Amino acid sequence: MASRWDVLVDTLKPRAKAGECRVFYAFPLRTPGFMAVQYLLCGPQTPYATLRRSVEIVTWIAQARRCQAVVCQAISDRLSERVMNRWGYVRHAKTLGPGHYIHRLSDRL
Repeated sequence: MASRWDVLVDTLKPRAKAGECRVFYAFPLRTPGFMAVQYLLCGPQTPYATLRRSVEIVTWIAQARRCQAVVCQAISDRLSERVMNRWGYVRHAKTLGPGHYIHRLSDRL
């Protein structure tokens, strides 16, 4: 699991190559039917198209695994609520703090 410390470290010294986008995800055993995006790491000068394609691939993987939803916590100044809504993510779990989003893939939720 990523923490705010990991985000700070990546801001100061990026661990990804230029133009690269890495997505770390899991299928938690305690919440079957959900996919958790635990960490998304972009290198310097990563184009918006690469980030957008990464989000599409995450959705494709979740659909292939027949997940009901994808959940994540967005801790970045560069990810606004408007962008998250455009990608299909809405605010979720407000009691856990800011930045929690869910992308529902089925009507069963």
